[in-house]
Amino acid sequence: MIIQSILVVCTGNICRSPTGERLLQKYLPLIRIESAGINGLEGQPADCCAADTILQYGVSLQGHVARKLTHAMMRQSDLILVMESRQLNYISAIAPEMRGKSLLFGRWLDNKEIPDPYCKSPDAFEYVFDLLVSRIPKVHFFGAAEKHKTTNVPFLPIDRPLDIFVEAVRGLRTSLHFAMMEAENKILMFSGPTQNCGKTLVSTTLAALVAQVGERVLLVDADMRKGYVHNIFPLRNDSGLSDVLSGKVSFQQAIQTYETANFDVVTCGQIPPNPAELLMHDRFRKFIQWASERYDMVIIDTPPILAVTDAALVGSLAASTLLVARYNVTSVKEMLACTRRLQKMNVNIKGVIVNDVVRSAVSYYSAGYNLQGDDYEKVALAKGKKKRRAGN
Repeated sequence: MIIQSILVVCTGNICRSPTGERLLQKYLPLIRIESAGINGLEGQPADCCAADTILQYGVSLQGHVARKLTHAMMRQSDLILVMESRQLNYISAIAPEMRGKSLLFGRWLDNKEIPDPYCKSPDAFEYVFDLLVSRIPKVHFFGAAEKHKTTNVPFLPIDRPLDIFVEAVRGLRTSLHFAMMEAENKILMFSGPTQNCGKTLVSTTLAALVAQVGERVLLVDADMRKGYVHNIFPLRNDSGLSDVLSGKVSFQQAIQTYETANFDVVTCGQIPPNPAELLMHDRFRKFIQWASERYDMVIIDTPPILAVTDAALVGSLAASTLLVARYNVTSVKEMLACTRRLQKMNVNIKGVIVNDVVRSAVSYYSAGYNLQGDDYEKVALAKGKKKRRAGN
């Protein structure tokens, strides 16, 4: 079945469903997205607290007008997404034929319901909209979300050492050498607001480059929900971080060595039912201390900050944290929401890395060489050639 239209349903259509509608429109621009409410607060604008909160994620509810759910709306939609089970029950009662195409909005992450933020406080709305945002990227079966390739991809520090991205991370390595000299421990956390901002690319590349100068490096994949570092190298994933924290294996037993780049790795391990609770356990703090005593740098790659609380829990134990934003993808509002959440946990944010920046032809120094293919042939820009001819 090809999905061409989606109807998002909540109770009053002034809070959750318009938020889901606008977020889906952002990710699925070719599909018709609408929203409606069961109780029918028809004609009312979006809740002001909801509008202020969702603006943090770069989405506006301006101009929204509430609508009452009707049979015609449901018939015209290929898929109906609801926030709570009681709304599924309501649809089944009034239109049993629609039950087959009705799903929980949170189906793509643990089938969790998205509650009504009846308590009109910023914290309540932030919680609800974090749930919404974390579920939007899961809609891969619509065919609109980009498939994130994790296997059979080149590892740039080894396969393309002259790539301009690798050169940039070498500069980061130098900066961190001085920035971390006075740090309380040797733990460096990488995270970002959402998926696909490049945090794993940066963290794995940095691990290889630090190892190249003779430092002992441990890379930890702390995304116990969707981690894929073991696919990149490749390594086993039967004894990883989740297995360490649940007491199934010892710290040392979880260590694997990526021989090609000469650094150690702890993979994410088997998917546990309670990743956040494992990170709150005292065993994680002991693991961090153990690793910091044995390595010159411990790099921890974490899940997106706006999706789950894992990054904030890890960051509270790390002496240094770097956020990764993707140029022209990550919004300022998303970065502000990230920093606020981490600051509440007293996370020490050292800075932000802007990834995937389009090089400007105005910068002759950085754009004078174009590295292409396996031979890394240096190619002068046409603009640079014209400049030399003019000088002659």
